[in-house]
Amino acid sequence: MQRRPVPLASGFPGSMLRTAIWLLSVAILSCLGGVVRAGDLGDPAISPGQEETIARIVGRGMEFPDGCRFVGGEVDHLVIVARYDCPGGEVVFELVHPSQTDEAVAQTEQFALTIRSGTPPSSLQSALLAAIREGEGDFEWSWPAADDDLLEDTDAVEDE
Repeated sequence: MQRRPVPLASGFPGSMLRTAIWLLSVAILSCLGGVVRAGDLGDPAISPGQEETIARIVGRGMEFPDGCRFVGGEVDHLVIVARYDCPGGEVVFELVHPSQTDEAVAQTEQFALTIRSGTPPSSLQSALLAAIREGEGDFEWSWPAADDDLLEDTDAVEDE
């Protein structure tokens, strides 16, 4: 006596249904290849023209607790470096996009805060985080790879 496969749905034998599901999955995944994922956008960058916002975020001109004061900083496309003079010595923080580090001592909506050097008093770190949270709504990361892709797509449309 020969056994016949038991249909799982609408008269499709099990192996045919599995094959149909597999083919449909491959087709769907192929279509998803065009979906933009965060990792496909490249590294987030700091665009020019945000100097005043960054100065507020790092606390330029603020009085920090424990006698610490902002003494300078730099912006280098992907990172903001902020230096503070404290009674216990210089403290240097870096602010980067949260996707760019897993060594953050704290994180806000738009920034991950890391310590490059020194030992900050906890009150400095807390005050700095408050300044970052207060000013980060005016800050905007740019995504150069995504912008380049958009320009390439626009050029392709104009050439037609």
